[in-house]
Amino acid sequence: MAKSVLEDVNQLNILTNNLLDFTSVHAEDTNINVALVNVVELLFQARSEILKKHCNSDILISINEFEKHLPEIHANESLLYTALINLIENGVKFSPDHAIYIKLILSDNQVIITFQNKTEGILKTELESLFQPFIRGANSKNTSGHGVGLSLTRRIVQLHRGSLIVNLGDQGLIVFELK
Repeated sequence: MAKSVLEDVNQLNILTNNLLDFTSVHAEDTNINVALVNVVELLFQARSEILKKHCNSDILISINEFEKHLPEIHANESLLYTALINLIENGVKFSPDHAIYIKLILSDNQVIITFQNKTEGILKTELESLFQPFIRGANSKNTSGHGVGLSLTRRIVQLHRGSLIVNLGDQGLIVFELK
């Protein structure tokens, strides 16, 4: 009984923090502080954090082998970290094998990060509401969460003048782009 109450309190705490984050990035005059952020370091920090929480997960990160420097972008490190955490965690939670493959690609003027897993159960009709707060897909019935993460993540990406794209091919693919 006490364990169940503790789990409920933890879930309520997570929801409260997500709502506070969601509210702060949806303010009309959102003016975020940016600094030069190393994307690779942040990705590996987020990976480490998720592996603590989901120790049976497999999170593979691939970086374009031809890169001579580690990519740095002007971003709000805390917000970008939150977005990466949300995308990685969703990737492992909604993959039947709890694996996600992350690829970092640098082009002339942008950083593209792709998150790919073997997502099951996202219907094309659900794509329209995937980024709506508090709406969860049919594949989330047995998975913890509140339906805030992707909406929050999309807003963070938009604040950084990027885009968040979902492509459902044979395997679920979420593409997170920062220009």
